[in-house]
Amino acid sequence: MGDGRIRIRFEVGETGWAEPVGDGKARIRNLPLTDRLNCRDVVKLEDDTPEGEEPGSFFRAGPVVMRELPQKFGIRYPEPHQQSWDRIRAVLGGGRGYPCESLTAGMAMVAVPAWISMRELRETIGIEGLTLEPLLLHPVGTRPFERPGRSG
Repeated sequence: MGDGRIRIRFEVGETGWAEPVGDGKARIRNLPLTDRLNCRDVVKLEDDTPEGEEPGSFFRAGPVVMRELPQKFGIRYPEPHQQSWDRIRAVLGGGRGYPCESLTAGMAMVAVPAWISMRELRETIGIEGLTLEPLLLHPVGTRPFERPGRSG
């Protein structure tokens, strides 16, 4: 990207951007779909370089070592989609500084601090017919491709 960001693998089939913060760690800079990670999480970097490439040229997100935003919500917003998305982005992204990304027309995700309730989030956005769904985030320290409570 030219701005110091690196491409990392979040899960099988999902990649995104992160900003190196030193000591083999990076801060995630977009909203992963995986339930293990969130925007602004600091993760350990693990080498994920394809065979035949220079080692250290591609990474995957290892365990989360710090979580800044412990909640992630799915948002379904009504038509007109572009007008609704513009409001969501302005109120949450620009006004509050919460990372939000459109997934497709009528659907988005947002990462927020622990003290924000679904009711407050809905009222802040202020769009009639909007629905929110909390998205599970696994505990800090969960390793890639594993799920808490499962072994083997």
